[in-house]
Amino acid sequence: MAEKSAECLGFNPNFNARQRIRYIRRLKDTNESTRFFRFCVYVIRMFIYLKCDRFSEGEENVPESGAAIIIAPHLGSIDAVLAPELVTRRGRMPRILAKKSLWNIPIVKQAFNSGRLIQVDRSGTAQDSLEEARIALKNGDTVFIFPEGTYSKDPDSWPMTCKTGAARLALISGAPVVPILQDGEQFLLKKNANRTELPWFKRYHSGNRVLVHLKAYPAIDFSDIFSGQVSSPDSEIIRKVNERIEDTLTRIVEESRGVNAPKRWDDRLKKRAERGVNG
Repeated sequence: MAEKSAECLGFNPNFNARQRIRYIRRLKDTNESTRFFRFCVYVIRMFIYLKCDRFSEGEENVPESGAAIIIAPHLGSIDAVLAPELVTRRGRMPRILAKKSLWNIPIVKQAFNSGRLIQVDRSGTAQDSLEEARIALKNGDTVFIFPEGTYSKDPDSWPMTCKTGAARLALISGAPVVPILQDGEQFLLKKNANRTELPWFKRYHSGNRVLVHLKAYPAIDFSDIFSGQVSSPDSEIIRKVNERIEDTLTRIVEESRGVNAPKRWDDRLKKRAERGVNG
């Protein structure tokens, strides 16, 4: 069953005290099953917004209905809290993919179950891990995935090589793949807080405030590679789609930072490589 239109996580950091109270009360009235997850996200965002400002655009590129795959570069450990905001503003509750090991944390487990997050079991095959996501797309849901599979290990927080999960989902579902940029949030983390040598540092950091840039782009054009659904994609078409996703994620971060990216970091090789080998 497709997700219901609701104000899901539509929190505005400019809310005054009365509006914040009304927002919390609304959690009781919309989508009862996901209330605990939405409340947890609300609280976390409250703390994040104490240290950052937000610039967002392009939310009209997120489909208001129907199956859609939302992808984003995974540049910091708090991405999953911030990036889906452009989806929830459209009245949609995304099904976010997260690694299964996170369900071992008690409170996180309850929150993730409430939010209907999808477990990715890396001990099994890619098809097994993506089966629930495929069913969600078939039912008209929005699926949110970080194609890299983990947050960036690149020394300067550039997108890494991608796992093939997002490419496989795009092929077997035929759903549009909408990229969302999120950049700047990595400077909230201690290890990146004083990277003044980076040429784009001042774009995102001013005094004690960090600017987080969110932008949704039009769906990726795969028409030269495939059209419709591909029920049994071969390795070559998966590679081409995956490369298009990798290139798109790198391009939108380049556009935001105003500089060219270095060679892409491969997390298996633990170094920058021309093309990754992640599967």
